[in-house]
Amino acid sequence: MSGKYEKKKQKPSAKQEKSRKSGKRARRERTLRLALGVLIVLLVVGIGVILYMEFGPEPASLGPNPGTTEASESTAPQTLPPETEVPFETEEQVTMNLGKGLMLTDIGSYTGIYMEDGTDEVVSGILMIIVTNSGEEDIQYAEISLAAGEETAFFSVSTLPVGESAVLLEQNRMEYDSDTEYSSAVGSNIALFQEPMSLCEDQIEIQSLDGAMNITNISGEDITGDIVIYYKNAAAGMYYGGITYRVRITGGLAADEVKQIMCQHFTAAGSAIMFVTCG
Repeated sequence: MSGKYEKKKQKPSAKQEKSRKSGKRARRERTLRLALGVLIVLLVVGIGVILYMEFGPEPASLGPNPGTTEASESTAPQTLPPETEVPFETEEQVTMNLGKGLMLTDIGSYTGIYMEDGTDEVVSGILMIIVTNSGEEDIQYAEISLAAGEETAFFSVSTLPVGESAVLLEQNRMEYDSDTEYSSAVGSNIALFQEPMSLCEDQIEIQSLDGAMNITNISGEDITGDIVIYYKNAAAGMYYGGITYRVRITGGLAADEVKQIMCQHFTAAGSAIMFVTCG
């Protein structure tokens, strides 16, 4: 006797069906939780990147003359004391010829914003000198070494016009010591501007604000190249810090176009625009 055997498919019990549905629901929930977790991670990373780009460290780069730093566009400006307040004490009046008309005239201590590295940290009792350009040409850059007892103090200055003076702070934040003999100073790597400094007044108009500038193209023609504006801290009739800052309008400005640029370290009362390059 022969025949074909077929296994009869059994219908799952109610308990098995409930277990199967429960398993599928658990898998769906795990998948949703995993997707939600990935979404949260991506959101946190994205927010972190945005915050870093907006409030992260200031980008610095050398300009056409050393001692020039590109200004960030996100940080509120720090202000120097008003003209009635002087943040330094000149302890020793000297006359040291550093070369090419650059003269060291005062040595003393400084308390206030440390601007030489762009950090604007508040310091106290830092060694400072005052230098004056008594020559006939604007100084683009110079380095100065000062004998301080058995040590050497270092300073630098950029963008110092004829007849102007600048307060320079020691590069390594050396403190002033009244018992130390500051005996001699030497100037090195002194560079002069090859062309007169210009504000491009026939091409652009600059409106100074606190933390910003409004730039207007008044030339009647498109300015196709970059516009770079250089400025320094200034108060009480002199410049503060050897550092020179700059801001850039990439790609220029169309005729009659107005553009506002945010400028770290810049205030209407505490900064001086030194020169501008257009195109």
